[in-house]
Amino acid sequence: MNKKIISLFVILLIVTFTTSAYAAITTIVYQSGPNLVKSTEYYQYKYVGYIQLSSAYNDNGWSRLRGYIRYYIPNTDKDTGRCYTDWSLNGELVSREITFYDTLNPFAEKVRFEYGFDSVPYGSGILPFTISTPMVEVFEIKIGK
Repeated sequence: MNKKIISLFVILLIVTFTTSAYAAITTIVYQSGPNLVKSTEYYQYKYVGYIQLSSAYNDNGWSRLRGYIRYYIPNTDKDTGRCYTDWSLNGELVSREITFYDTLNPFAEKVRFEYGFDSVPYGSGILPFTISTPMVEVFEIKIGK
């Protein structure tokens, strides 16, 4: 009788682990109107990042002209670098998606997801070419294992 209970318990654990390991986990890390940044994790190994923005939207007093997303693992060569969207100078919706694969090293640091925006004050009429550097915001989130 005990062997049947133990066997059933082991099967339930395997099914539970397998099901959760293959589920996609999406985290929206930023959203304001059409401006959106999210990261989706698959199989605890594959990550898909997505960013979209429109300069026509008043995002807390800012006009987002361009954005980037980046995945990396500190102290390794695993780094996508900053992957930018196109410029949204006339209010068009621009976006970018990237895929990143984690290392199989169980002792490696967690994957980091970073995003940022090139922004100017909303309604200022300033374009990025008329000022030396638009305001850049950078945000970082630890995700993964």
